[in-house]
Amino acid sequence: LKESHPPLFTEYQLKLREISFQKRAEELLRYRIECFANLDYRGLQLVQLKSHFMELFNHTLNDLSLYHGIETANTLDIIDELVNKQIFNQKTGRFLKEISTRLYMLRIKVQLFYD
Repeated sequence: LKESHPPLFTEYQLKLREISFQKRAEELLRYRIECFANLDYRGLQLVQLKSHFMELFNHTLNDLSLYHGIETANTLDIIDELVNKQIFNQKTGRFLKEISTRLYMLRIKVQLFYD
């Protein structure tokens, strides 16, 4: 196929790549759901902002970007692309950006306070 019909072979390779990315993203999303379901904050005296909140949020967005073929790595750009692809509506996109910004600002404040 590579020799006899190069454009078809290229299309075939791209489709295989897309399917493998989607499969990997599905595995990662299932893992995130499992991690989230296993979080137990009862009796917790210390909250790790990064591991308890930011990683779950950012990794889930990254997994969604992998599934939908978004190549940008910046969280806010990922949200924009998910809105452009109509995965999220405008209102949800603004809400996700606000969450991202507030988590980042809170993390900086906590880091500066303890440093």
